Formats: sequence, structure tokens, C-alpha cells
Amino acid sequence: MELTEAVQRILRHARLIALVVAVCLSIPLLVSLRSDDAYVASARMNFGPDATSAEEAAAMVDTAEAIVTSPGDLEAALAELSIDRDPALVVDQIHLESAGVSGVLVLSVTDADPEVATALANGLSDRLVASRREVLIGPMEERLAELDDELAAVGDDIDAITE
Repeated sequence: MELTEAVQRILRHARLIALVVAVCLSIPLLVSLRSDDAYVASARMNFGPDATSAEEAAAMVDTAEAIVTSPGDLEAALAELSIDRDPALVVDQIHLESAGVSGVLVLSVTDADPEVATALANGLSDRLVASRREVLIGPMEERLAELDDELAAVGDDIDAITE
């Protein structure tokens, strides 16, 4: 086949080639025009002591994710922040990951409204830290209060003896 013959064949199908190229270029454009903007807000928090392995870090993420995405906590957070969203849909927009094997977790929330994404990421991280604090420090605070009461009682007993 000669070069001129090849050019003639291509030119005979120029309209078809142009149509195929136009369709291929228009598909991504149409998809991008139809998609809604999504904003991602992230919050970092110290969830506890550093993990010593990837498995421990994954377990820490799983624990945090179970707390944050529990239906009751999620509904309460949405109500507290006055966010009108379906919790069943919001749960799919929440993502947690560990920053390496450190005790630092990154909570990300995706939403069409950047203010909602930010408020929800911050609100959920605050609730998560409060929940973790209650589990880790709550019993110690209770015991310290008991010891303070016992110490006050011993002080009263000493005062009674010395009078």
C-alpha cells in the first residue's frame, strides 16, 4: 500500500474518526459537569499510646471507627450540631486512619457543604476524644475522688483524736 492510498483511506473515514474522537472527549467533560463538588474536612487527635505494630494501629482505627459511626452517637452528633443529614448516608462519608503506628488518628468527613464537613469532623473528633477519656481516665478520677474522701475522713479522725 502506498502512502497516498493510505491517506485517501483515512480521509474517506475522516468524519467517522472525528465523530469517535469527539464522543471520546465529551464523555469525561459530561461526567465532570454532572458530579457534585465534595469537600473533605479532617481532624487529628491523639487516641492513646503509640501502637507498636501495624496490627495494633489497625485495631485502634477499628475501635475509633466503631465509636464514631455507632448509630446512637452519630445521630446525637448530628442533632447536637444541627446538621440535617441521614445518619445512614453520613456513615459512608466518615473515614478514619492512623498516622503511621502512632496513637494519632485522622478523622475525615466528606460532604457537599464545606461548613458541614468541618463541623462534623470537629464534632465527631471531640466526641471520640471525650469517649476515650471517659474510658481511660474516668475510673482513675473516680478512684481519686474516693481516696480524697478517705483522706478527708482520716483527717477528721486525726482532728478528733488531737482535740
